[in-house]
Amino acid sequence: SSQGELEYVSLSRKSSFAQGACPATAQVWRGESLKNILNYATVCAQSGQFEKLEPLGQYLAQNHYQLAWGPYYLSLVAESRKQYQRALWMLDLAMKREPENALLYYQKGRIHWALGEFTPAVKYFQAAIDKNSKFVDAHLFLGQTFY
Repeated sequence: SSQGELEYVSLSRKSSFAQGACPATAQVWRGESLKNILNYATVCAQSGQFEKLEPLGQYLAQNHYQLAWGPYYLSLVAESRKQYQRALWMLDLAMKREPENALLYYQKGRIHWALGEFTPAVKYFQAAIDKNSKFVDAHLFLGQTFY
């Protein structure tokens, strides 16, 4: 699994990679290592630059198709456009590739929550915690929900 390669990164906590710079063009990141491309994608997601995240997600989905990261980042792009069914479809694909990746379950819970589907949302937040008991954002979301 690529989880060992890229630690969980919360979208609510900023990455220090490249001083928070989301690359303006693909020429910046083409030829970079997988780890650097994933870091660029995370910075773009954290800064809400989804138009720049989309080509990174597409590149990852096409060139590292065995990993979940391409579909995961494309689910964030779809979510930003309120294309929730597409986001769920991308997450299903990602979960087939990495069924133990807690971040995918958390993201799926977020999408269900956005759709007003609270019971499945709670189920996916709990699944994220079951897969990674140290997943702070999932604990926080569930705690706020139960409060």
